[in-house]
Amino acid sequence: MIFPEYFPSTRDTEYAEKKVFHALQKVADRFDIFYHKKVVSFQKISCEIDFVIIDRRKSVLLMEVKGGQISYQNGVWKSYDKVIDPLVQIENSKKKFLEKYGLADKMRVDFCLCFPDSDVAFFPDCLLNYQIISNIHLNDIGNSLLYAFKQSQENLGKSLNHVPPIVSQNEYASLLKKIEGEIKYQIPLSKKVELEDVRIAELTDDQYVVYECCMDNRRIVVNGVAGSGKTILAQKIANEHYKSGASVLLLCYNIMLGQTFVNASASSNLKLDNGNIMVAQDCHAFIKDVLTD
Repeated sequence: MIFPEYFPSTRDTEYAEKKVFHALQKVADRFDIFYHKKVVSFQKISCEIDFVIIDRRKSVLLMEVKGGQISYQNGVWKSYDKVIDPLVQIENSKKKFLEKYGLADKMRVDFCLCFPDSDVAFFPDCLLNYQIISNIHLNDIGNSLLYAFKQSQENLGKSLNHVPPIVSQNEYASLLKKIEGEIKYQIPLSKKVELEDVRIAELTDDQYVVYECCMDNRRIVVNGVAGSGKTILAQKIANEHYKSGASVLLLCYNIMLGQTFVNASASSNLKLDNGNIMVAQDCHAFIKDVLTD
């Protein structure tokens, strides 16, 4: 699985990431892959990871992509003539990722640097061969990733004298849902007819932070101007809780908006076999229903 299914049109200028995305699409049946993962800490985005790649139920590989001509000489990384430091960037991302998801005792979390336009011959001694994926490796990305996961697992066993057990199916499903942690990219129906017409709407950073806070906190107050996406967020959060097995009551004051809730919520007023129910409507209609019952 790769998420999103298609490269977001909003990031079309990220040519290197797009190149890697298309390569990873070919192995989406072998790994679970998330593109442009934002990690939220303390109600703000602490880091953005280009790719989170998971060898199902075993290991996680965080990938930082750097396009253009990349070189490493005399302890300095350079993109053309510009000094960069992708190693510090991905190590910080790994730290934030572990803090967010707490996988240290369950799954191996490692990282790699991907240079889709370069063949980096030299790199720091602290990096191992499998942690560098160059343009040559990109042509056989499936085997390159399998090798990276294998070496990562072996190194973990050497350092800890054991390898964490494979997580259960339920734990893994929960992990995937938590890592996804954002409103799905919206793909219009025309995408299924004509690929070049794909238009994917992505959350703004502010919307993403609000969504994460709502999923992690029982009570939250959200203030925003008309058209800022409050209703969309409310509907999505309600549906997520409902799908996870909770009973949900989604109310609004505006009667017309309440009717929109009823029409737009596919699960509205539907009771499942496990007993949970979702009600989405305006508060006036809800109060009337309660009093008449």
